[in-house]
Amino acid sequence: MKLFRLMTYSLPLVALLWLPSSSVAQGSQKPCGCTNQDKADLEQRIKRVEAAMKEYDALVQEWERKEKAMGES
Repeated sequence: MKLFRLMTYSLPLVALLWLPSSSVAQGSQKPCGCTNQDKADLEQRIKRVEAAMKEYDALVQEWERKEKAMGES
């Protein structure tokens, strides 16, 4: 009987805690920590990653040319 009562009371409590919180209560404002410096930093990091990807693609193409040249010899 105690187990049944415990389950009866704990199930709604778990259901309340399980549901995700809504972001509607926060409004449509920017998050607190976002600044223009953060945005600029993120854009710089994206540019660095894109440059690294271009460099990697160039190296892959160079390796493929070398493999083809070795295969033809």
